[in-house]
Amino acid sequence: MNTCSRTTIRAQRMVACILALIVGTAFLVACGESSNKVSDQPSAAAMITAKVTDSSSGTVGATVRDASTPESTATGASTPVPTQTSSSSATASTPVSSKGQAEASCRSAELYLNVGNRFSEPTGQHTLSLTLTNRSTRPCSLLGYPTVALFDAAGGELPFDYQQHGDQVVTSTAPRRVDISPGSMAYVTLNKYRCDLGDRAVASRVQLLLPTDATPLQATLSPLVSAMSFGYCGPGDPGSIVSISPIAVTLSETITH
Repeated sequence: MNTCSRTTIRAQRMVACILALIVGTAFLVACGESSNKVSDQPSAAAMITAKVTDSSSGTVGATVRDASTPESTATGASTPVPTQTSSSSATASTPVSSKGQAEASCRSAELYLNVGNRFSEPTGQHTLSLTLTNRSTRPCSLLGYPTVALFDAAGGELPFDYQQHGDQVVTSTAPRRVDISPGSMAYVTLNKYRCDLGDRAVASRVQLLLPTDATPLQATLSPLVSAMSFGYCGPGDPGSIVSISPIAVTLSETITH
């Protein structure tokens, strides 16, 4: 083969290689574009299915599920998402009385002290019943024993020995809360034994302090009540001991049965 023929063959091979290189490059470019187009398509792993959340209201929502989500979860009842409970709803509310403001303590300015009706006491016992009337426009409550003082006609305080426990007339039951609606009354009962050696002084006025207020309430005893109920017998005499009941909702709850 002469030199010209060998040169022609080499040129043809070079052209073939160049053509093969061009074709290969075009093929790779075409594959890359095809791959980009496929990646731009929505992933088969993500599906959007519309569902009616409330057939009665016609509200339409969208549920997004992944292909890994079980079919029963996507098409049936979805798993509830825990909701955060606010601190105000999570905290137990304080019970409110059905009487509304009856939780508030009574103030002296809201009550009126008066002497109650007399009743038949055991022989030798002198009893004085007192009433506390709510003259305000709101209900209020009391709990406990009042503090009591008795005064003579000259205004001097009589040195009785006051005791907060039961005797032959006054109840020994522990205090309970008393709710007093406007216009209603609560009760307190005082009791003492007679003065066998005669009265040294006679009470004509009673003063009462509420468990919740230091402002005193006062009531005047009629001459008949003074003479028959509360004479001071002197120091150390059993008749100088005054038993005080707790404040109660009825008169019968202040006395023994």
